[in-house]
Amino acid sequence: MQQIPYEEAFGPYSFPEGFEERLKGLTIEEQMNCYRTTEYSSYAMTGWRERTYRSGYQRLERCSDVRALIVKDGLLIGVMIRNDNRRDVPCFAEERICTYYADDNNGAGSKTRIDYVYLVCVPSDFEKEPS
Repeated sequence: MQQIPYEEAFGPYSFPEGFEERLKGLTIEEQMNCYRTTEYSSYAMTGWRERTYRSGYQRLERCSDVRALIVKDGLLIGVMIRNDNRRDVPCFAEERICTYYADDNNGAGSKTRIDYVYLVCVPSDFEKEPS
């Protein structure tokens, strides 16, 4: 996957407590295993209750919305995600990006759909089966 250097124009970033230490000393490929993406969709229709959906977790290389890795001083600090305007935008740890937005008001009511992709940090034993 393509790697791009962090630029201040991307905005500030931060890690959850202890996560930066987990990344240090690992290769970029190993650091990729410390993150996952998950998706959330919200559907709302006038007169109906809001429906929501959250998918399971995906590895970064399997998420089609992830376009590149953002690296600073040897640390994977975020990813570039294709947003709802078809632009690649930075997404840092524990943040989300809107990847799809549609609102249809045909006179009979408004139908809205919003999809997000979250970049989440995971523990080292994330894929271990629970006991």
